[in-house]
Amino acid sequence: MATKTCFVVMPIGTQQYDGARITSTELQCRYDDLIKEAILKARPNLDVTRADEVPVPGTITTDILTRIMHSDYVIADVTYPNPNVFYELGLRHACRPGTIIIKERATVKLPFDIAHLRLLEYENSPTGLKELAEKLSKYFEHLEREPARPDNQLLEIAKLTAYKYPDYSVKSSVKKEDEHSISGEDLTILYTEFPKRFQKDLESASELYMVGVSLSSTTEKQFEVLKNLLQNGGLLRVLIRDPRGGSTKMIAKHGYIGMTTKHVRNKINHTLGLLCKLKNLSSDNVEIRVIDHHFSFGCFAFDRNRHDGKIYIEHYPYKMPDKDRPKMFFYASEDRYWFDFYNRQLNELWESGETWPCEAMQGLQK
Repeated sequence: MATKTCFVVMPIGTQQYDGARITSTELQCRYDDLIKEAILKARPNLDVTRADEVPVPGTITTDILTRIMHSDYVIADVTYPNPNVFYELGLRHACRPGTIIIKERATVKLPFDIAHLRLLEYENSPTGLKELAEKLSKYFEHLEREPARPDNQLLEIAKLTAYKYPDYSVKSSVKKEDEHSISGEDLTILYTEFPKRFQKDLESASELYMVGVSLSSTTEKQFEVLKNLLQNGGLLRVLIRDPRGGSTKMIAKHGYIGMTTKHVRNKINHTLGLLCKLKNLSSDNVEIRVIDHHFSFGCFAFDRNRHDGKIYIEHYPYKMPDKDRPKMFFYASEDRYWFDFYNRQLNELWESGETWPCEAMQGLQK
């Protein structure tokens, strides 16, 4: 059974409230020592995350929006009147039920639009921790009994008026007879595998960007293809996680089930070793970068700045245990909007990376 997820929405940076200054450190302690602790006491097996634990370049990032939309539960702390919190709470209310609002007792009066909603009040104390855990446990039981029941006015009105939400499951640019389609009648956006033409596109590319956590299996399997790319004057750009950084601990916990941090770092180092061999063959045509924070997708981009460019995406947030990462693919000639969208995302990730010095491999392999 898949682990259920809980996303916590609350202020993160330093706040000014009623003449007082609440520091980011105080808010971090409130999250670590009270809110998250109470959630885990109520449901020990929940995967609990806050926005700053999924750091990606940007403001409200794709990954955070994905968690707001798809997490089994969202807990919003409205103790301090923060615009981002209210915005993210509104987004969640529009998407699905499973939202719990909490607030410290004897603080600000809630805005009119949410004042009528049920909320759980708590005290920021050891006793308050125990009480909040008990309240959350009962609320989780309620949500588990009736998971589809609307928990806010918007969803209630949507149900009452039979409002139909847009159906995003159909990929309009893919026809049944199209060679790109790989799922017959089920023309969904997310696929379990890339189309057959992926390998052909890889072998014919003159410029290739690869982004992933370790890319170990891909680099091993496609090593000769990458070598041929370089021998033909092609360009190779690779971005993976920094094995020296702290983010590998989170990968071991959430990404590679059953692997230790050391194993994850070994996979990344193995990839870097292979990439450095390629760089030795054609130093001017290979660029390797590493990054020490989370990103929400991996990708393979072929000739991304040409009119016939292609981008193949693997989405990390949607991955289920024991299953492949869901995949998407966009062609510049057919899916221009989404091709450009992911091209911009790729560019932001690439610019955030740090050039990897292949000389560093000798020290890491000792």
